Amino acid sequence: MSKGLQFCLGALLLICTSVTTAGGLEPLPPGIPATTSNRNLCFNSQELEAYDANYPRIAVSGCSVGAIRPSTDVNSYRVYRDDTGGSVIDCQTTRANEFNTRFLDNFLKEVSTMADDTVRDPSATNALCISNMLYSWASADAMKNVKTRADSSSSQSKYDRMWVVGGLAATYLKNQHIQDRAAKLAINSSNKDAAIKKWLLDLGRKISAEIDENRHKGHEANIQYWRAFAILSIGLLNRDKNLLSQSQEVFQTAMSSITDDPNRPEDDYGFLPFELERRSKALHYHGFASEPILGMALVSKMYGCHFLNSHWRLNQISRLLRKTIQGKYQPEVFTNEIERVFGAKGVTQDSSSDSRRLTYLANEINPAISKNVTEFIARLANATLSTTYGHDKGNPRLGGSYQRLVEAVNLRKTTYSNLLGEVCGGMDYPLNSYRIVLNEPIRSPIVPALRSTKGRIISCNSATPLPVGLSLNSSTCAITGTSRMVQTAASYIINAIVDNPTYEVVTKISIEVQPAQYTKIFSCSKNDSNGGCRVNAKCDAADIIVSTKMACNLESSSLNSDILNSIPKDRLVVVTPSEKVNDGICNLSPGGFVRSGSLALDLAPLKTGSTTASCRELDSNGGDCKLIIQLTCQRNKVVGFD
Repeated sequence: MSKGLQFCLGALLLICTSVTTAGGLEPLPPGIPATTSNRNLCFNSQELEAYDANYPRIAVSGCSVGAIRPSTDVNSYRVYRDDTGGSVIDCQTTRANEFNTRFLDNFLKEVSTMADDTVRDPSATNALCISNMLYSWASADAMKNVKTRADSSSSQSKYDRMWVVGGLAATYLKNQHIQDRAAKLAINSSNKDAAIKKWLLDLGRKISAEIDENRHKGHEANIQYWRAFAILSIGLLNRDKNLLSQSQEVFQTAMSSITDDPNRPEDDYGFLPFELERRSKALHYHGFASEPILGMALVSKMYGCHFLNSHWRLNQISRLLRKTIQGKYQPEVFTNEIERVFGAKGVTQDSSSDSRRLTYLANEINPAISKNVTEFIARLANATLSTTYGHDKGNPRLGGSYQRLVEAVNLRKTTYSNLLGEVCGGMDYPLNSYRIVLNEPIRSPIVPALRSTKGRIISCNSATPLPVGLSLNSSTCAITGTSRMVQTAASYIINAIVDNPTYEVVTKISIEVQPAQYTKIFSCSKNDSNGGCRVNAKCDAADIIVSTKMACNLESSSLNSDILNSIPKDRLVVVTPSEKVNDGICNLSPGGFVRSGSLALDLAPLKTGSTTASCRELDSNGGDCKLIIQLTCQRNKVVGFD
């Protein structure tokens, strides 16, 4: 047996576990598989309970059972085999990892559970106990070192440390009464609250360095999101704008990573490409990655910081959550996506984890998210999902109880110091991009809003001039005027100074200027088919049809778009009728139909943005036809885009 600390349960020593501190790994006990997809199968019954019952504890003032003994070292082993893309669990290394690091998870669980209980029963004794438990680890500089190995185990040590640090920071952040109690416990010339926050800050900077290292590799997945959640809580506790900025950057990268390919249907949006690489674990890791993303969106609302500050980000987080929850009901959507992306067929998914619990967090972040998700699930999965599902759930890595975290956020939507204004005190226009019509005045000024309820804009300027004819109010940042020149989409950096508290904010807006009207041409054809063809002709979003011209050949599938030049507007023309006139039809809906000759159209009163054109010829061998339709569209005065 290699050197280590051994725990045994029962007089016959039937169940023993060993913590390897040097040398090789312990051999697997009889009956334990070498590899598995279920982590629980790597352990015998009651084996982990034996570890918990026997792990050393230290005396701590205010705590009847003391605190789990801290360690300066985190000595983890990899869980997944390196050659399986993170889908096959290695039981030998998993056991070593569990027995070397389980005390970390247990400490976090004890602290977060007791902290949640103090909300229900805020006794001074419990707050004192938690304060001293945290200080016992802070004063020992717990978790400052990670074990380095040649394989991926050194990364696992960093992961385990990060999850515990992030959970402890979130727990401390959400419980102001515990911070207040620790602040009353003097040590030397300071207090325990300051010591706890400094310890978390030192560890947070180590996690920050890991974020930078991972970012340089260009691989930002679930671990990066959990890192960002950890430093967000630490940044808010310490009012550290560098950690907050970095967390915000990772959050933005996460939003950009969520698939929203315009060439695919909206219902197919919402996957995380790096998590799809997990293959059979893809669904599980979508839920695992979604939790810190939602955590950042929620916790960032404290003190006026709010990462989810645009319609686009709100849409992205909705897409991720609805696709992840859809997988719980229909795991085949992940199987199909993996085949589409990687060509791997029949990769079944583990749907045992329940990501539906995240619906409650989403609803508390913004009810529009949960509404989008529940309606999507009802439509595609034919399932009813309550917007409060998960209110009784929690995760120590997220600070414990979801409900207590939400309550803490709602209690502390206060303003922030000038130091954080640069990060938290953002300013946003209602939408990211605007299309403005040439020579048409902006009827309602485009006015930005501050993310905080405190303060007001006192000065404003644009780094580059706005399009000709548009102006920026130097006191409010409102955009008004009448555009005088066509311009493709361009970005403008808007700088503003906010007072009470005083800080500078920077935001970006995209503006394009287009002519009032434009044309679009659509066509369809069919050979040897009595079914004909049909096309949905439509203007761009929010625009309307002002005139139409359409041509049909009801005898063959030959027709050139040049024919439109000879057709007056608002006219439907049959260029060539069927040999048997009544066997052919050229139809526009709304509008009318004609079998030969032409028909005057009047779509203007309908104020519609789309119309359906179709043609058909009946023939014993199948008919032939072709249609071409041209729309003249009127642009809406001002249109914004997410």
